[in-house]
Amino acid sequence: MYEFDTRPVICRCSSRVFVKILHDQWFLTYSDPAWKDQVKAYLPDISLVPPEVRAEFERTIDWLKDWAATRRVGLGTRLPWDTTWLIEPLSDSTIYMAYYTVAHRIRELDPTLLTPAAFDYLFLGIESPEVPSRELLAPLREEFLAWYPYDYRFSAKDLISNHLTFQLFHHAAIFPPELQPKGMVVFGMGLLNGAKMSSSKGNVFLLEDALAEFGADTVRMFLMGSAEPWQDFDWRNELVASTRRQIERFEATVRDTIDAPDTSGPVDEWLLSRLQRHAGKATASLESFQTRQALQEAFFGVEADLRWYARRQPEESTGGATLRELCSVWVRLLAPFIPFTCETLWQALGNEGLVSFAPWPEADPARDRPAIELGEELLSRTVEDVESILKLLPITPSAVEIAVAPAWKREVFRTIAAADDRNAAVRLVMQNEDMRKRGKEATDAVKQCTTLIHRLPPELVENLLQVELDEAAVFAAAREFLERAIGLPVRIVGAEESAHPKASVALPFKPAITIE
Repeated sequence: MYEFDTRPVICRCSSRVFVKILHDQWFLTYSDPAWKDQVKAYLPDISLVPPEVRAEFERTIDWLKDWAATRRVGLGTRLPWDTTWLIEPLSDSTIYMAYYTVAHRIRELDPTLLTPAAFDYLFLGIESPEVPSRELLAPLREEFLAWYPYDYRFSAKDLISNHLTFQLFHHAAIFPPELQPKGMVVFGMGLLNGAKMSSSKGNVFLLEDALAEFGADTVRMFLMGSAEPWQDFDWRNELVASTRRQIERFEATVRDTIDAPDTSGPVDEWLLSRLQRHAGKATASLESFQTRQALQEAFFGVEADLRWYARRQPEESTGGATLRELCSVWVRLLAPFIPFTCETLWQALGNEGLVSFAPWPEADPARDRPAIELGEELLSRTVEDVESILKLLPITPSAVEIAVAPAWKREVFRTIAAADDRNAAVRLVMQNEDMRKRGKEATDAVKQCTTLIHRLPPELVENLLQVELDEAAVFAAAREFLERAIGLPVRIVGAEESAHPKASVALPFKPAITIE
């Protein structure tokens, strides 16, 4: 079916596009079965991000037929054997990654040296008497081999059906196996206020306009944080403006630590332990090209921890030394996202040189404090639960009781959490004679623990298996904080010691809460 569309098509240069039918033509025979088989043989060794685009590449390799490779008008390279034709852009742009490696050096050479034999030597290593000035070309050959094969090619997902698959065909046809592409990252599309950006429809927001209105750091952080590279991003001015406010908040937080007194607080080790976790996760995310996830860890994760840290601090404590140590890491973590802001802050923190050349912050396992992290997570969840209950109460409360689960329930929790098949939880628990003696009480605990485990984040459940957490000690050590945070007297008891019937529902990592 032919669709007759009377709407004008607009070139990126803002002129109207007119179509002319050409009857003579040169073609690239992507339909050649042998060529297809060669590309298919290389494809399994290519790392694709995201992995699910592999099926689209496989489909395109099979689907491609002969491709018109030349045109009459416009910019381009003349077809060597028929100079009345220009090489069509997609046909001429699929191995320029190789040219990138030597472009800066080629500018220094006499153009007369750049013969076909010179390029055969540069890129294919073909030695022949026709190679001019080998002593000048040898360093370029070394430069090419230092960078090739490329690790990753970055492009848009709508080019899988042409340009990105074309480059696989052309590399397979021209280069030896050891110089084939090693990976590709496929980007999503850009939306503007929910509609696809399209230069032909005039629905675009130019990068230079975005930089002028919001600044480079804001644009960069929004684009890397609004979606993963392979997902579509939606440019909305109000969201970009909120990103700028986030950067301003970050800058203010870092500057506030510069002259803060070197006091210490009860959760300094927790904050620095959490920082190791964020640094490790951000690094792993960046290595997988997950820029949004990396930013979630490097910015929002650290910021959330700082809010809890400030809440946990006694009034007389500011934690200046701890916060400055954190900010040194924080600024380096965010340098790939907001480099201009981070360079300014790096100098303000008293560092020499540029943050872009500073060592990347690596997670230090020696700073990990898993038990302390679990304890603070327990406190945070408990305070949140108490606050939720208080909002619903029609009476004025006078006190809060926190009942901690008994040891036998912790054993039930650990047995279920460690089980390969949690559907068989009752049978596993009841293999223990002491549990069988508890009868229905144990059966109910199994069901309650199973439900809780499914609701908790898997990483948290795994940590609870690795660490024996003394919940009563955690609450006792934080009693002053709990009473300050809740605004009521707090009593901490073992569930089996409590006089309240509700204490019987206490579970590991989820104490029973009674409001008096």
